[in-house]
Amino acid sequence: MRSIIFLSLVSLLSLSSCSVKNETQWVVMHEDGCPPGWVDDSDRKTRLNLEGYLKGNDIVPLKIQVIGSRQNGCGECACHTGRSFRVKVYESQVGYITWLGFIKE
Repeated sequence: MRSIIFLSLVSLLSLSSCSVKNETQWVVMHEDGCPPGWVDDSDRKTRLNLEGYLKGNDIVPLKIQVIGSRQNGCGECACHTGRSFRVKVYESQVGYITWLGFIKE
């Protein structure tokens, strides 16, 4: 009986020492003249929409930042508005989020 308890404790201790590293990575999307459907005039609403969009695509956003302000100069899709969207995700999800148009920083 003691050997079973001892082996159980050794097993638990050895499992707890194995830590999974959850490396993270920031990715960014620069807003252009033809923004995605989740973009809103309010930064708060944009963050909520983006969070829902990413979760709907099985991506876990750890942190979302809206940086800059929209400057309406050029109305074409190739023109950047001055606003960017940064998302911190697990390294294992970078490939998925880049498929959605984000790039690694």
